[in-house]
Amino acid sequence: IEHMRHLASVTVGRCDTIVNTMHNTPFTDMNDSEGEVQQAGYAAFDSGGRVLELLAAMLPACSINADRVRRTTEAACITITELADTLVRDEWLSFRQAHEIAAHTARTVIRDGIALGQGYAAFTAAFRAETGRDTALDPAAFETATAPETFVARRDRPGGPAPAALDRAFATYRESWAHIATRRQVRHTRLTEADTALGAAFDRLLET
Repeated sequence: IEHMRHLASVTVGRCDTIVNTMHNTPFTDMNDSEGEVQQAGYAAFDSGGRVLELLAAMLPACSINADRVRRTTEAACITITELADTLVRDEWLSFRQAHEIAAHTARTVIRDGIALGQGYAAFTAAFRAETGRDTALDPAAFETATAPETFVARRDRPGGPAPAALDRAFATYRESWAHIATRRQVRHTRLTEADTALGAAFDRLLET
């Protein structure tokens, strides 16, 4: 993955080289920079193609260890921001108060070596210390707020990991890919026809 990231960054840099070289085309003789620019262009396609080949080989070989993902999620309190968001929505707290409570809860469960979803006692103590009252969230609501499934499901806006957001994103990608493929085919057909017409024109010249 790190190798692909490096190659992808190199490819982007080479593409930037082309753009940054061509931005002043109207004011210069581009013959002066043909060699270097074309080399960078070919190199961009070369490294970009390598990235795609590596990605195509890697993805089918990947698998997800769901149990390990859950353990890591719980140990690192990854869903703690959803708890803070829940407190803002349901308890009408400020973002500062909500994040103070969430941070204290996370520190306590990490110290005690328990999962975030099991930290209701730590949460209620932090809530009471911050607000001076008891929380309206019961243990079930707290567990729901800190569950990975909730964290994912509520992030359903563009770019989010929820299934609905991913479905929309994939549909957009497929539409874009189809458009690119159509344009590529049109361009390929035009070039083929132009090559044929050029050959025919030369043949006519030779005949005369």
